[in-house]
Amino acid sequence: MLQKHSKAVAAFLILFQLSVVAGDVQFRWQKIAGLKDMERIFPSSVDPYTVFAWTRAGLQVTRDNGATFAQLGNAAQQLGTMTALLVNPIKPTTLYAGTLEKGVFVSENNGASWRALGGPDKGLANLRIYALVLNPNDPTFTTIFATHSPQQPGISMSIDGGKTWRVFARDYGAGDLIISGTTMMFSGAHPAGGTETGFFRSINTGR
Repeated sequence: MLQKHSKAVAAFLILFQLSVVAGDVQFRWQKIAGLKDMERIFPSSVDPYTVFAWTRAGLQVTRDNGATFAQLGNAAQQLGTMTALLVNPIKPTTLYAGTLEKGVFVSENNGASWRALGGPDKGLANLRIYALVLNPNDPTFTTIFATHSPQQPGISMSIDGGKTWRVFARDYGAGDLIISGTTMMFSGAHPAGGTETGFFRSINTGR
């Protein structure tokens, strides 16, 4: 799968470089019919040709590089507003969704239906989810990190696929989060909700 992804990236870079060399920098864009009230798009970590699109009507997916889209269930009514989406790399039919005010959800049937995972009663710092990140150091991909925005304190971590959580970095408000080995980096604020934002880094996975 990684080889397929690498080939797709390489092909894009070659075409892009040829366009620049030829002086053709006027990209042509096509608006896809049928997709209205678009809010977010999310890539698949498994298939480079798969993209998920969140609209006010719910979740849609393309598996042909954006040529066509299909509706996935009735997620809008249950999830409210989706803010983050993850695909389990070893079980691609399992999706994790973060929401604006309802916490974290999981779908085990490729987005057809969803169920809520552990909330504040199970240790989640806040129901507002800004970003979700799978720990690349966990071969089972059941370790999930959730940030709650620069305005909301704490980073939530689950080691059981979102059933229970613990909170660290309680004084920080985190936005986008990146994990590379044991190094964790995020954009955010300290203290949470403060006016001064920045780039924060830990070399021991936030401990």
